[in-house]
Amino acid sequence: MTIDTLIRHSCPTVDALTGIHAVEDLLLEQGFLVVTRVGRFLGVLVADDILDRGHTLVADCLRPKPTIARHEPIKRVFGLMKTHRLPVLAVVEADRFVGVVTQTAILEHLAEQGETFEKTIAAHAHELWLLNQSLQTQIAERKRAEARATAANLAKSRFLANFSHEIRTPLHIILGLSQILSEQLEDLSRERLTDRLNRIRAAGHHLLGLVEEMLDLARIEAGHGQTRPVPMEPDRLLRDVVAWFQEEASKRGNRVEALVDDTIGTVLADPLRLRQILLNLLANANRFTENGEIIAHIQRLSSEPGQNRLLFSVEDTGIGISEEVMQTLFDPFILGEHPDTENACGAGLGLAICKTLVDMMGGSLQVESRPLEGSRFEFTLTCPTAPGLRPTETVASLLPPQRALSILLVEDDALSQALLTEFLMGDGHRVITPDPSQDPLPILQEETVDLLLTDLRLPDRDGIDIIRAVRALPDPRLAGLPIVVLTADAAPERLQAALAAGANTLLTKPVDLNHLRRALTCPARHAPNDDALLQPAADHTLERMPPLHTEILERGALSLGRDRFREICRKFHAVEAEALREMTQACLNGDHVTLSHVAHRISGSAAHLGMTPLSQLAESLANEAQAALPERCASRVQDFAHAARLAREALDQWMRTMGDENAPLPGRSSWKKESIF
Repeated sequence: MTIDTLIRHSCPTVDALTGIHAVEDLLLEQGFLVVTRVGRFLGVLVADDILDRGHTLVADCLRPKPTIARHEPIKRVFGLMKTHRLPVLAVVEADRFVGVVTQTAILEHLAEQGETFEKTIAAHAHELWLLNQSLQTQIAERKRAEARATAANLAKSRFLANFSHEIRTPLHIILGLSQILSEQLEDLSRERLTDRLNRIRAAGHHLLGLVEEMLDLARIEAGHGQTRPVPMEPDRLLRDVVAWFQEEASKRGNRVEALVDDTIGTVLADPLRLRQILLNLLANANRFTENGEIIAHIQRLSSEPGQNRLLFSVEDTGIGISEEVMQTLFDPFILGEHPDTENACGAGLGLAICKTLVDMMGGSLQVESRPLEGSRFEFTLTCPTAPGLRPTETVASLLPPQRALSILLVEDDALSQALLTEFLMGDGHRVITPDPSQDPLPILQEETVDLLLTDLRLPDRDGIDIIRAVRALPDPRLAGLPIVVLTADAAPERLQAALAAGANTLLTKPVDLNHLRRALTCPARHAPNDDALLQPAADHTLERMPPLHTEILERGALSLGRDRFREICRKFHAVEAEALREMTQACLNGDHVTLSHVAHRISGSAAHLGMTPLSQLAESLANEAQAALPERCASRVQDFAHAARLAREALDQWMRTMGDENAPLPGRSSWKKESIF
């Protein structure tokens, strides 16, 4: 580096003829003076030059001193100044004076350079320290990852061992009983044949449950597990789950009790996901409890406008959980300790699925337990309230029928139309059932109609458009006609749109006769709640749950009479087969409009007959087809075919328990999921 930046260009200057005493004070003050004569540079005078001299002229005090160029390197200039003991050195360029450089300026510059260098060294040292820390962290994290991978591999190895054991038992039952049937079929009585088939079916259920549990976790981890909020009653759901689980708990001598808060009312939540979580928690409690008590509890922690914060819990008196097991309790493929290895069954996925589902719904799953003192699992959810909307499932004593009405029923599904007609005519109402593709407005103007009962999704026209058209009629009597919507499409945005269009009441399939009677007699306008209804629609897949809700069938049989209701149930086989044929062909043709319509139509029939998983799967297929998602529709139709077989067999079994000898026996291949494409 050169001295150019250190040159002092503005210097105190005196004429060579000035007396020494005249400039002595200035010289001592400044430390040096530049001497010129007639503007020509002569040299530099420093204070040391006059300390021991008595001259009277500055010119006499000048001593020859070296000069340097402006681009000289600092190191050489500083060496020259030290050699001649010069505090100031003149800088010239082409015999022209430029300025001076002082030894003080050079020393200050070197000091600054030293500080900068030290700072640079310190910065580099700190950077190296940070890099070292980062490397240490990465090494530690890699060791932890390796430890987790090793633990995961060990867990999966244990899982495979447990899973192979789980599979072998039902396979042994299926293969053994199948061989017995093939060898002794002619000698078996109907009762023994039914018993063998039921045991094969139970083993198939067990295998199917294991496979679905694995697939469910894979779907959730891949980001395909979503929730679909619909109007529901959490307290009713908990009671139904506990009632359904009673028989399973009794096998181990356990008593299951449901404690509910009856003030919660109707909220928007995903009933299938909640059912799945509660069943898994109950099954886990039952597995590690014997001759004890299991309590499922739901209570409202707080309530704000439009929101309810709910606490769900499952508590048992079982063997409890050790601190060591608690560390990995919610990891997949991990089975809790049980002194009886026969009861330590399962794939070890239930609690992992529960935690993932609760997290996905915005809650947090917690556990409290001590060895030999039982366990308590609990989670909280914040659910929007759903005023003005009825839950999809309720059970109550039947209300008496009211005055006879003339009802225009717009419903495209033949089985749903027949069921609704039976309900309505049984109460003495007159029912007009036009072709679903026909415009209902001329009928309203030609016939005396007291109420319009319509589906939302019809072959050639949207039910919401029909509602708007009725409300726009010039005749005030017709424009004010009560309109009741009954649909399997429970997407909140669709329900909101129906209310906004002018519907008086919304009912979701399956039909509940009490709700239908209330809607027909008091179709009061329900004010929509935007916050409660406008929830995002989500993907819905077939869950691990009973394929048939027999309480819905019991309700239908009570309303219509068992014989007439069984007759309607028997029609489902043909309806489902025709729907599957139409959906398969539509999928092959890429006809998403037909596929969506047929799927929605069959979802209503399935809902009325208690086939809730099949109905939800069909409605999900209808929504995806409407959104033109061809990459998913083929798989959905395949899932529908499989779920329909399960639901059909469960319906046949229920009909036999109701004394219907004409119900067909399920075939042995019913549980096999085969390709239909």
